[in-house]
Amino acid sequence: MLRRPPPTRDSTRQLAGDAGKGESTYLQFDRNIRDEAIRWLQDVAGRRPGKPWCLFVCFVCPHFPLVAPPEFFNLYDLAKLPMPPLRDPSQFPDHPVLRKLREVQDYEDHFRDEEHVRIAVAAYYGMVSFLDDNIGQILRALAGTGLAEKTLVIYTSDHGDNLGTRTFWGKSNMYEESVGVPLILNGPGIPAGHRVATPVSLVDAYPTIVEAVGEQLTAEEGGLPGRSLLRLLDGGDSNRTVFSEYHAVGSLTGIFMVRFGKYKYVHYEGYRPQLFDLATDPMETRDLALEARHEAVLAEGDRRLRAICDPARVSQQAFDDQERRILEFGGTEAVLKRGSYPYTPAPGEIPRYS
Repeated sequence: MLRRPPPTRDSTRQLAGDAGKGESTYLQFDRNIRDEAIRWLQDVAGRRPGKPWCLFVCFVCPHFPLVAPPEFFNLYDLAKLPMPPLRDPSQFPDHPVLRKLREVQDYEDHFRDEEHVRIAVAAYYGMVSFLDDNIGQILRALAGTGLAEKTLVIYTSDHGDNLGTRTFWGKSNMYEESVGVPLILNGPGIPAGHRVATPVSLVDAYPTIVEAVGEQLTAEEGGLPGRSLLRLLDGGDSNRTVFSEYHAVGSLTGIFMVRFGKYKYVHYEGYRPQLFDLATDPMETRDLALEARHEAVLAEGDRRLRAICDPARVSQQAFDDQERRILEFGGTEAVLKRGSYPYTPAPGEIPRYS
């Protein structure tokens, strides 16, 4: 919540220090979630309910700390793992908000060498494989109940991970590797192997689930921005706007993103924007906002953003709310004295401040 200016955090060094194979509270939490989900499915199958059901299975991996079970870490040969891209200082985006974010979230500075970076990447990949294995066990359990053919499965996530790209680790920015999320649907009426290019968002999950269980949105809910993904399978509404915002660790100001068509427009309140053509520049290395001839697209991005919110007002709301919370904790000095912790603790775990 301290963002005027954001302070550096000593706890960032622990990401590199922990990277590798081993055990963590996150791994154990996910095993427990997997086992409980399987038990729940078997119970539902045994009761054969007369109405639709919905099961939300929330795994936390892959998440910091970058620690993978040995059997999954060992799937990846360090010698063959490519280094993350865009790591030369000359390739870092020339933007003051991103430079401050990199200064505060300085995870990269604590890696010894390229092999150490590859260990961290292998650990992340290993946790993804661990996640895949857990999901596979749940889907096999679903198939064993005989309910699979009648069940819609939605697989998605809350955010991505920079994983060393541009020497960023984690999230906190609007680059695709951070803001992009996986989204796979499987079940009745979903064509196998079909890919839809229409931009979608996590706000689309709610109306999708409501439709899947045979219910209807209320009049109030119908005015929300989400659309059922089942209504987008034909690739319709390709010109819709997808929105994201960030007001947390390391950000000098409110950061807002709108995705429309092939473009991504990023608004930094009080600073210059960014604009990317994701069709021709998927790695987002060419900021069109720095070039002439793109004024119309920039204006369209700004228009779409302001159709959703007033970024100046929302940014100030976030600062005001955070300032109230800081005062509740005794003020800035009290918060700094308390210290920070390197990772969000797993559910039920007490954070360890340093």
